[in-house]
Amino acid sequence: MISRLALAALFTLALAAPVQAAEEKLTLYSEPIDVPSFTGEQKTIPLEGPAEPGWITSIKVDVVKKRSATAKALSIQDVMIHHIVLHAPAAKWGSRAANCFSNFFAMGEEAQEMPKTADYGIANMTASGEAPDWFLTHMLMNHRGYPFKVFVRTRITYSDTPKTEVTPLWLDTAGCDPDPVFTVPGDGPKGSNYVDDHIYTVPESGRIIGAQGHLHGGGRYQTLTNTSCGNRRLLRSQAYYALRDHIFYRVRPILHEPSPVSMSRTISREGIPVSAGDQLRLRAVYDNHLPHTRVMSILMAYLVPGDVEPCAEPPSDLERQDVPRRFRRPYPPSTVPLMAPPRGPFRPLGKGIGVGDYFFSKRRVVVERGTPVTWKFDGGTLHDVAVANGPRAFSSDWIQKGEFTYTFKKRGTYGLFCTLHPGRMSQELKVE
Repeated sequence: MISRLALAALFTLALAAPVQAAEEKLTLYSEPIDVPSFTGEQKTIPLEGPAEPGWITSIKVDVVKKRSATAKALSIQDVMIHHIVLHAPAAKWGSRAANCFSNFFAMGEEAQEMPKTADYGIANMTASGEAPDWFLTHMLMNHRGYPFKVFVRTRITYSDTPKTEVTPLWLDTAGCDPDPVFTVPGDGPKGSNYVDDHIYTVPESGRIIGAQGHLHGGGRYQTLTNTSCGNRRLLRSQAYYALRDHIFYRVRPILHEPSPVSMSRTISREGIPVSAGDQLRLRAVYDNHLPHTRVMSILMAYLVPGDVEPCAEPPSDLERQDVPRRFRRPYPPSTVPLMAPPRGPFRPLGKGIGVGDYFFSKRRVVVERGTPVTWKFDGGTLHDVAVANGPRAFSSDWIQKGEFTYTFKKRGTYGLFCTLHPGRMSQELKVE
């Protein structure tokens, strides 16, 4: 992800009433972003947001080659948005407890957007009434053999007349980790599941009027339950996968596992009641028959603050949206090949494996089962080591200088790569 992973806002506030307030359409552009060939480029950068305080009523993000409102968005065969997250740390609703670093919008490969709304808006202002600074976290993946210079284009509708304010709530099973990922080992029997969950404390009472999840390839669904009210289920976000003729399955080379084409969104005009201090459990369910490396589980929800009765009855108007007309269920198994598999004989491990800028010092290694293997990172940029395919998944953090050790307990051949530079950094490790 996140969106951050997102990875984004991962929901819509969908009301059909006509707009009553004065609104304008604004188009914002990031600074130029260089995306090398076959690379996942990730960074957090400033983004020039609206100069005056107001209310955000819609958000849509894409990637273009020039700063133009009419420029055609790039295809994912060129540069794909892995995730985009927008932050406003000084916003009056911003706090780590409420939204993890003041995230207020996120989108992943599912291309979520916040469509135009009528009565609700995110207050784009500080506690003193000024417009806050914006920041953009991106991970863009280049599927071509040549570099791109691109811009992230953010289109919003913006009101200078007060709206009913919503508080953005960012929930993830990594508990606000800046890199909110985990790895599904994928060594279970066919049809088995892997569950990852986290307890989230509601910061203020109110009603959730919209929520939408974000999962990676292998994800089945997410649920949000209120453990303070007898484990009452509040909502479910279902993963939907594309048919085989969809571009998600035609992009070449394959640099990572295809994600869901959509995650279902829950909306309610009445709103789902929650009380300050309620303990909400976000649970993600992934397939555990194949390995899934560095995946996410994020849910973006929007809360209208206000008094509610403790454990009040759920609303009667829950509606599921963003269900594609054509999709596959259950999850379609997918394996990630190494783009540039190493050649030559397998050699003994020796004293470990060096990781520099765009290379592993040993590309084909053989070890005995139970052997701890250490990768020693010493580069000028971030890298990782992760399983692309093999008997069991694991992954390191993104590391510039440091070490990562993993003990292999399952025999077989592991295809390994750097998830940021999959076209340039790969190796194979055989466990006997």
